[in-house]
Amino acid sequence: MAGLSLTQLHVLHSKLCRQLDHETLTHPAGAHPLTQDRHQEVVSELDARATTDTDQGAAH
Repeated sequence: MAGLSLTQLHVLHSKLCRQLDHETLTHPAGAHPLTQDRHQEVVSELDARATTDTDQGAAH
């Protein structure tokens, strides 16, 4: 995910959120574990970048 721009990462997050919603509404067992894992990876990456941006902003 390091190769993705912040915009691309947000688009991927949006798509995964829609997929999670769809799976939750259409499958009795809920969202597929792989979809949940991918969503968590993207959220972690977004959080890491937000922390890095905040740290870099405080250094200036």
